[in-house]
Amino acid sequence: MATGEMCKKTQDQAALIVWDFDRMQMMFRVKIHMHHVQSLAFNCDDTYLISIGGHHDQSRLVLWNLKEGKSEAAQPLSDIGNSETTDVKFYHKEPTKFITGHNNGLKFQMLDKSTLRF
Repeated sequence: MATGEMCKKTQDQAALIVWDFDRMQMMFRVKIHMHHVQSLAFNCDDTYLISIGGHHDQSRLVLWNLKEGKSEAAQPLSDIGNSETTDVKFYHKEPTKFITGHNNGLKFQMLDKSTLRF
């Protein structure tokens, strides 16, 4: 399970917390997104988590390695004042394919594991 924070001040970084549901304890807590975490998605084999920030950090998409508890790739998905990314979902049986929802449509994406790029 993962949760994301929303801060009172837009210049503050919001925490992303990943929980071990079976043990009822926190696995890791990181701060990377400005103001809030917009959306979260686990892939089908629970090796990756994607987090997306809000428009304050250009809808930055971050790929998290859940075994190591660290980010492996990050990139902004929109320009400030432009299209905002509102949601992310992994494919059901494809651990490297995902879809991002924007205020003007959908974008189908795939992780290249050799370069850790989208």
